[in-house]
Amino acid sequence: MRWWPPSIRHRPRGVHGALLSTRSFGDARNLPAASLGEHAEDTPGTLISHTLGSAPSISAVRRVARQNGLRLIRDSADGRRVTPLAEGTVQRTFGAVVGEAGVAEGSDLYLKVGRKVARIDL
Repeated sequence: MRWWPPSIRHRPRGVHGALLSTRSFGDARNLPAASLGEHAEDTPGTLISHTLGSAPSISAVRRVARQNGLRLIRDSADGRRVTPLAEGTVQRTFGAVVGEAGVAEGSDLYLKVGRKVARIDL
């Protein structure tokens, strides 16, 4: 059995991971990557299914978006900002979707499809 200090031991279940975890997407190695400059005119569905290989088809990407599993994540010095992408954004251009999310310079951008994460180079 693991010993936890009293300050952590008496907290509600599920809080421990948030207190002890310091990992971010930037710490992960070998993430699939795509460049925004090269794929700005592609749709997110095409980018995810054909380029990144995170989903088998565009209809699978739409299904993930319908279940609120498609997210655009911006990590910056201000903190993390998560933008859920709706099913309708799968058929729009990726550049327009990223523009609406309000990505600022000096921030890292990630695309999360279910549990899979890909880095988007600006």
